Amino acid sequence: MLAGVLATGVAAEERVLTVASSNPFSFPQALQAGPGGDLQVNGAVSLPHGASVNAPVGAVLFVHGAGGPQRFHQDWRAVFRAAGFATAHANHFTPRGGGSAVGDHIDLTGAAMATDALNILSALAALPEIDADKIVIAGTSKGGGVALYTAWAPLVRAISGETQFAAHLAIYPTCMHWDVANHTGAPIRVIVGTQDDWTGHDQCVAAMAHLAGQGVPATTLSLQGAAHGFDSRRPLHKVTQAFDVRACRFSMDVEGVEYANAQPMNAPKAKRAALGTCVKRGAHYGGDTGATKIARDHVRALLATIAAR
Repeated sequence: MLAGVLATGVAAEERVLTVASSNPFSFPQALQAGPGGDLQVNGAVSLPHGASVNAPVGAVLFVHGAGGPQRFHQDWRAVFRAAGFATAHANHFTPRGGGSAVGDHIDLTGAAMATDALNILSALAALPEIDADKIVIAGTSKGGGVALYTAWAPLVRAISGETQFAAHLAIYPTCMHWDVANHTGAPIRVIVGTQDDWTGHDQCVAAMAHLAGQGVPATTLSLQGAAHGFDSRRPLHKVTQAFDVRACRFSMDVEGVEYANAQPMNAPKAKRAALGTCVKRGAHYGGDTGATKIARDHVRALLATIAAR
């Protein structure tokens, strides 16, 4: 059984969360690995004012993207706490080495990050100050993909058992088509800019429509004119090493094998070969204050519905 270890951090409202996890490359490996593991993932939990054992609150686990933790991620966590939710986050690179997967995505996979996220979910659900039925996952870019993966019921059952996220908030993620939807039933919200040339806007619209057509409560909020990283503090610029994956159709079969344009990606060599058929180098990244405001308002509304349950 997974155990989370909580210790007081530097700030009174923030505590260190240490969770046992594993490092699967693929989702079939994650299904076999199950809960816990020999990898130690260190994160942090911050409680909003008023949270206590007698007044437990919901929580939002925020998952970083391929570039690792960024300063503007703190802005999102502040939004979540202002809405009355505790926040949790971790650096998924630290126990595995490295600090960025931009333009690579081999050393730190979505399967590994999703495994971490579900192990963290179990640890959060065990905290007496947290309402286990109101834990949301949110993430940007690669972390947004993790928010989508953790709605897949077989993975949830394998790692966190009966404990699942109350909602999945994916901000400019890489979107996946599931051949057969087998999801938890929790709402999925994708927020993406129409000018996203990194993970792609139209790809997410199509993927969420495909899920919705199978009965999954999945929707997309399109932000007109916004690029990848619209919520960042950086001016719009081109990242030359970034993967433009708009020509890739990512899918997953019933066993959890991922594909890019029907080519399997269940091992490093196979993944590089599959991505090589559809990836281009170079994509744009930059902040948009108007788009950020719309996104945050949408998120606040979603959290309000979760809190009211």
